[in-house]
Amino acid sequence: MWSAGYAASASKWGRVQGWFTNDRDAGHGMALPDRALQMLDLMGQQGIGQRPLFFICHSLGGLLAKQILRKSADSPRAQSFFQNTRAVMFLATPHAGSSLASLADSFRDVFGPTVTLQGLQAHDAHLSDLYDWYRNHADAASIETATYYEQRSWNGATIVNRTSARCGAGRDAVPQDEDHLSIAKPREKIAQVCLAASELLQKYVLAERALAAVASPAGPAPPIAVTVHVDRDSRPHRRIPRELPPAAEQFFGRTPELAALTGRLRETRNTAVVGPAGMGKTALAAEALRTVVGSAMGPFPDGIVFLDLYRLHGMAEAVWNALANRIEGIEFLKDRPARERADEACRARRLLVIFEGGEEADGQNGRAAIHELLEALAQENRWLLLTRLGTQAHRFKVVDLRTALDPEDAARLLRTMTGSGLGPGIERRTLDLLEGHPLALTWAGGLLARGDEDPETLLIEWTARACPRSAIPPPRLIPWNGFSGAVPAAWMRRPG
Repeated sequence: MWSAGYAASASKWGRVQGWFTNDRDAGHGMALPDRALQMLDLMGQQGIGQRPLFFICHSLGGLLAKQILRKSADSPRAQSFFQNTRAVMFLATPHAGSSLASLADSFRDVFGPTVTLQGLQAHDAHLSDLYDWYRNHADAASIETATYYEQRSWNGATIVNRTSARCGAGRDAVPQDEDHLSIAKPREKIAQVCLAASELLQKYVLAERALAAVASPAGPAPPIAVTVHVDRDSRPHRRIPRELPPAAEQFFGRTPELAALTGRLRETRNTAVVGPAGMGKTALAAEALRTVVGSAMGPFPDGIVFLDLYRLHGMAEAVWNALANRIEGIEFLKDRPARERADEACRARRLLVIFEGGEEADGQNGRAAIHELLEALAQENRWLLLTRLGTQAHRFKVVDLRTALDPEDAARLLRTMTGSGLGPGIERRTLDLLEGHPLALTWAGGLLARGDEDPETLLIEWTARACPRSAIPPPRLIPWNGFSGAVPAAWMRRPG
């Protein structure tokens, strides 16, 4: 394996930075044909080109590989490079150029683009000619070509789109749930690009060498072993967070909703639990996960993360940093932007992220919209959203929780809170007043159980102050915003 590095700065302004960092390549670049000639000569000095070759190329490196092959095919002295190339893998290579390079060139007085960037303008004539050459020669030379490109933006911009990613030869271009940088930094051995590289290496490079060795008088070839090393698995201990929502001491009722949510979690489907405040969304999620997860994390072997958007105030950077910290620890990419930390931490993990208080991410007053937070999750991740806003999730992904408890379940909850110490008259009047609202029952039951105030006095006071009836709509007709979420002051009044 041989890895090539070279100066390919986008802007000449990088030279100023180089004065302070001693980076001699900062702000410099070279035209593509010149760089190909330089690399071809260097590879020859390294003894490369006499055996089967497999190019794995990222971004500009893909264009450079094509230019190297073209120069090799046209040069009698260097034709062995082209003749011995068996496979090429392109990762986010702008075969038709990049619109960002065109934009930078339009403002050349500001950006000071290098000759490298100028050669990457969209629909550049030289790139079009190189595209045609590779399309006409790769398949004819039996060069197996695989192409992968990014689907996610990087710092708000898509560097290589689907059209530019197509190389005109070999297999169809395959999209990846990655950005322009992360596509070339797989975090798992089972990452798609790793498996594709292994297949190309085994099938088109090593297999040919093995056959040649078998035919040799020296005897059979030794066994072939391929090892792909990636960053994450090199760490001896991988963090597996287990953060379940806070559970109720006892869970009552909600049988249909519990069955629906449990089924969706077992099937690893994204889900929103939607209902007004105090209806038991968090308790329902905790009970469902207790059933599904068990001791081995069930369908989420890489962990469960619980994010309280109330505490994080729905702010994007706070949420993204919290997500990265919970998964990888506070030292993980600590100098990088919050979104990048979250993207990298979530990559290739079969985990569940629970968002408590989704209504906080309403896109207002500097807060993030919920879709912005969900975009940081990787394709392998799953989410569970607990929210008061039915507009935050598609109706086919919703477990509806806007009805009050059945009278029997409401009575069981109140008796659990009070220890069955209320007289039948007090219990019935309390249940009639609270109308099956779980949060109201919990708070009222707690005050009644204290025993430091007369239950009759509390009931008279609550009724006189219209608490909680004024805050709680009629049973089974509770609207999405019918309850403010704040427990009325009379429920929490301490004896003076």
